[in-house]
Amino acid sequence: EETEKFVVHGGFLFKERDETVKVLTREAWDIADVGLLELKGKVETLENKLGEIDETEEPDLYKRTRSELERVRLSVSLVENE
Repeated sequence: EETEKFVVHGGFLFKERDETVKVLTREAWDIADVGLLELKGKVETLENKLGEIDETEEPDLYKRTRSELERVRLSVSLVENE
């Protein structure tokens, strides 16, 4: 009967007939344990890293870094709005 909130990136959520919920994901954090300052620092670090990558010379690294930056920004948004 208690509500628990998590930050989850990707995966699947299943709600069973008995009202249980299962989440299959690679990344999930209890929202109470997520450090907002740490996340904001990571955003800054990733933005700097992205600015140093030449997209034409290292497209895979650029794409991975941009994707990670988007996930961290989303986490910041979720935690701030909690």
